[in-house]
Amino acid sequence: MVLDDSDRGMLERNIDKGIKEIAGWVRTIFNPDAKSGMHIQNEFDFVYGMTYQGIMRDFFHDYCDKYQYQRVPTKEEIQEVVQIIYRRTSEIRNAIQTSGIKP
Repeated sequence: MVLDDSDRGMLERNIDKGIKEIAGWVRTIFNPDAKSGMHIQNEFDFVYGMTYQGIMRDFFHDYCDKYQYQRVPTKEEIQEVVQIIYRRTSEIRNAIQTSGIKP
């Protein structure tokens, strides 16, 4: 493992935050006015991708800030982050389904 316990804890909190935000994003993005202008073919995949990207963005912003932007994350660090997010994919998928969007 490349990340220390503190960094893994920060990532887990970012995942929790991303999961909690799903219902709000779904209400905002897929309201009739907003949805009419978007050409999304698969709403479930769109929300999953948006959640995944948000988790990655928030974590690496905080993580790189820890090092005061003196370096970019290593390949190994990125791979570990992806593995941890993938481990929690079922939670993310369940939150999307609970919001009313089916795969």
